[in-house]
Amino acid sequence: MADFLAVHNAVMGNEGALANDKDDHGGLTYKGVAEKKHPGWPGFAIVKAIMLQFPDKKPAELNPILQANQALQTMVLSFYKTEFWNVIKGDRINSFEEARAIYDSAVNYGQTTAIKIVQNTLFSLPNQQKAKQAKINDLGILYGFMDIKTLDKLNNNS
Repeated sequence: MADFLAVHNAVMGNEGALANDKDDHGGLTYKGVAEKKHPGWPGFAIVKAIMLQFPDKKPAELNPILQANQALQTMVLSFYKTEFWNVIKGDRINSFEEARAIYDSAVNYGQTTAIKIVQNTLFSLPNQQKAKQAKINDLGILYGFMDIKTLDKLNNNS
């Protein structure tokens, strides 16, 4: 089975640290967690407290301080595990590379989209909506959800 931390560390190389660009649609963002999309994430309380503590420092200068905050790093891991890894059922995917690809897609395009891409590929779903829905019904898969049939097909193709 794929290991969350190994997959997460491989994917997080693509995610930045602290960003607070007024022109960025996500607003305040830390390690890929955008405040406008996830306003209730508790890590933002720590990020903002550190930003207030060091008002003259630029985001790049705050990154080592934020990285050293173990509570914040635990919140980051918990966020990604809950919001992405658990949704794609990463612990039940045999291949590291497949888990990494699906997890990376989920983080960047959304969980449902990532799973649909996998299902479209594994089950050769047609592009036409009516035909696709008929095949989904015939297969009995939960389209956009990492169901047991999708996991079985994914793991048996590895």
